[in-house]
This record gives sequence, C-alpha cells and structure tokens, in this order.
Amino acid sequence: MSLFNSQYPIICTPMTFVSDARLAIACNRAGIVPSLVINSNLEEQLKEFRDSCPKGDLVLAAEPQRMQKNLIHFITLFKKYEVSHIQLLNNSNSNTNTLKSLKSEVDIKIIYKSLQPRDLSEMISYYDAIDLKSPDAASRVRVTGQTTMERFLEQKDKSQNLPIIVTGGISTSSEIKMYLDAGAEAVGLGTMFALSEESRINSDKKLEMIKKSFSDVMSIGKNRMNGIVFSKTSDTDDNHSDGLKLGRDTKDQGVIWAGKALNNITAIESVQKIVNKLTKDL
Repeated sequence: MSLFNSQYPIICTPMTFVSDARLAIACNRAGIVPSLVINSNLEEQLKEFRDSCPKGDLVLAAEPQRMQKNLIHFITLFKKYEVSHIQLLNNSNSNTNTLKSLKSEVDIKIIYKSLQPRDLSEMISYYDAIDLKSPDAASRVRVTGQTTMERFLEQKDKSQNLPIIVTGGISTSSEIKMYLDAGAEAVGLGTMFALSEESRINSDKKLEMIKKSFSDVMSIGKNRMNGIVFSKTSDTDDNHSDGLKLGRDTKDQGVIWAGKALNNITAIESVQKIVNKLTKDL
C-alpha cells in the first residue's frame, strides 16, 4: 500500500467533535490510519497524539479556506507533528494557491474528499488520492441512485490513476475485502469507531445509538446530513455544530451523524476488537 504506511488499509475517517487524540491513539495502536479535525485546540491534540505515537500516519481534515487565513501557522504544525495526509473539505479550483504552498513546503499527501464521482484531471498535479464518500455514510452525503460500488467504479474510470478511498456505510470484513479486490486503495469507516469504547461520545448515548438502525437515520438540513436526531437545537451553522456538541456530550439531546454501519453494531467495543473483526478476511 503506497498511500498509507499502516498495517491495514483502513482509515478512521475524520469526524467533527468526535475525532480526538484518544481515538487516534487507539487507531494507531490497532494498526489502522487515525485522523483528527482542524479545530481550536488542534496543537494540543497533535501533541497528545505524537507523545503517545511518535511514528505512524495521521490524516487531518481541513477546509482550504480556513488554512489559507493562517497558512504559515498550519504548515509549521504539520511539520512539527508530522501530519502525513490532509483531507480537504469543501474544495474547489479556487484553492490552488493553498495546494501549491502545501506541496512546496511540506512532505504531505493531499486527499480530495468527494461526494460524487468527478473528473479531477485539471487538478491532478495537486492531489494524491480521492476519498469517495458513499450515500450510506454519516454526515454530508449526496444521493444519486447509485450503489457505493457503482459510484466507485465510475470514479475509477475518471480518476486518472489517482488512488481511491471508499468511505461510508462499510462495516464488515467482507465488504472491505470486496472494495480492495475491486481496486480501492483503502476504505474509510466512521460510525463503527464513533461508537467504540475510546470515542468521547457520551456512554449512555452510545448505548442508545446501537439500538438504532439505518432506517432511523434522517437526512438533516439543506446539506443532506445523515444522522440520528435526539432533540432539535438552534444551530448557528450549516454543519449543526450546536447539535453535534449536545449529541456528543449528553444522554438524550442533540444529533449524532451516523451511516449504514449502524446495522452491524451490536455492542460497544474497543477499537482493537473492532479492527480484529474488520480484518479477519484480509
């Protein structure tokens, strides 16, 4: 596996308000690729992770517009804490200057996160991989009537030899093997690890979540965010930050982003135990 230096081609996909150093450390130790999200305490999280895991890949989810405002600061952090991969959100061709700076200043791989297959031939010099998100995933998705495999095969035709990561709705070892056998570079899983022992989501909320299935997931707001709603909140942005914080920290309030993997989660288990199950067919 050329894109990642990990025991298994599995990424704990970045999750807003859930991906933190504790979860990342558990993923690193279990042999999969951990992730963090750019937030207000990013350096604290990076330090905690690297203090426990001096070596190993780390994916950082970032919005190019946010990095652009203080690019020198972020480049310094990426170098200091050896961030190996950046997953770019809400990206467009208008961010080429940010991408050029990253490529010239940092030894880092750039992953384009896409909600549907698209031709990236004009931007291929900037990207090292595509993260293709399934309509069965948690949070923001795009429903086109395609299955995840159909979407993957279409992107494979468009990808210009870029490695493809398939993310969302995956929850079994056989599914992982199916996508790897079809040519995926890696797979990304979120919901499985969001409900792990090491996740910071409220423990009572986790127990409520595993009683749910994908049929309970709602498409929320204009951005079509897949999640379980426990209570409505007066959110201040399109990403439902207020509701996500309540969902993470309380027993019966807020919202938790969730995908089809809910159908196969029956217990709260450690990241290591989850990874053992996910890799038995690999």
